[in-house]
Amino acid sequence: GRLRGDGRPADGRRLAAGRPRRGRRGRRAGEHVRLRGVGEEGLGGHAAGGVGLGREGGGGGLPGRALRRGAGREPAGGRRGAGLRPLPAAGRAAGRDPQGRKVEGTSRSTAARCCRSARCSGRRRRRRWRLPGHGTAWGPQVLRTRLDDAPVAPLKIASGCDRRCSFCAIPSFRGAFVSRSAEDILGEAAWLAEHGVRELFLVSENSTSYGKDLGDVRALETLIPQLAQVPGIDRVRVSYLQPAETRPGLVKVIATTPGVADYFDLSFQHSSEAVLRRMRRFGSTDSFLALIKQIRELSPEAGIRTNVIVGFPGETEDDLKELERFLTEGRLDAVGVFGYSDEDGTEALTLDGKLDADTVAERVARFSALVEELTNQRAEDRIGQQVVVLVEHEEDDDSDCVGRAAHQAPEVDGECVLVEADGLKVGDLVRAEVVDSEGVDLIVRPIEVLPR
Repeated sequence: GRLRGDGRPADGRRLAAGRPRRGRRGRRAGEHVRLRGVGEEGLGGHAAGGVGLGREGGGGGLPGRALRRGAGREPAGGRRGAGLRPLPAAGRAAGRDPQGRKVEGTSRSTAARCCRSARCSGRRRRRRWRLPGHGTAWGPQVLRTRLDDAPVAPLKIASGCDRRCSFCAIPSFRGAFVSRSAEDILGEAAWLAEHGVRELFLVSENSTSYGKDLGDVRALETLIPQLAQVPGIDRVRVSYLQPAETRPGLVKVIATTPGVADYFDLSFQHSSEAVLRRMRRFGSTDSFLALIKQIRELSPEAGIRTNVIVGFPGETEDDLKELERFLTEGRLDAVGVFGYSDEDGTEALTLDGKLDADTVAERVARFSALVEELTNQRAEDRIGQQVVVLVEHEEDDDSDCVGRAAHQAPEVDGECVLVEADGLKVGDLVRAEVVDSEGVDLIVRPIEVLPR
């Protein structure tokens, strides 16, 4: 893995509707809608959890910066200096334009309403604009379909990042942090529930920042319970929390709200203050342990995972001892260990004190062995407890099923093997007793199938 390396889906896309100008096509790649009768057709991607129409990174059209400068207005009839008429704008670029008169989000329904309400000047008759290939904008919605029938699905809540960690290049290609509206997120959650999803996995580059660009830094604390109340959704899981931004109110919501997994994916990265400062991050071993204590006071069996980077420029043996103390006392459920390597376009590329590859590899091996022992012990501690498991697939060669408990995120945190699982099927939510462990995986025996 390189640096962050958590493999989480975090692709965000934007939609902008506008009239392309000559000579600007292909100047900057970006997703957009150009409407029939206004320009050549193209339809950008949709947020995670479904299938977007069109091609990611589609070239041509009016770049976001030009759309913002133009404030959503174009000369009527293409005559320079002629009367101006408003154009609708949808998506992230439009949302950043303080002069826009008509700004909408990225969903199909809002884009359609935007087009429907756009008006020409008094001298021009109102047009009916069509989304390419799908009839009138106020006709039936564009069909979507899921690529699989898994009972869990990612749900994008934001894209981009405003943090400037010295080792991370994400802000350079994802751009500034932009939250999706709660309306869009809840609408997609309902659609996913209608198509068999029982667990929502909220994804972004930094979920704790959700809502700050909407004027509410505590918006996530409101959104999570709303998602848990969507009919058909039984579990909401939040990913990628920044420890320095994880407020007590957010901890309480995640740890105590019914229907929300008491699961904390905390991006610690290291625990030595000296290393964290060079990473342009905040915190210390003691402050991180205090956060873990706060979580476990509310939910003793909450799942906590993180990633750490070893071999960062200037890292000393004292720094490693601090990290070892944190991991040993923190008793986390899952830890990813990554060795530092240079990343183009990052501040860390220019730092002094670089370590050679052999030293970095040795530190990765050392801490990988440590966290394997610690996380295996944490799994053993769960023997005798009851967990609620979402069945995700059946084993082909026997009657066992495999799923995940609340403390296990998809693909990265281990799984639960349900023995004596005759009659269970994918999508069942099962209360089970932990009877054994194998590494971080749990062996569980079903007690009852919970009602849908």
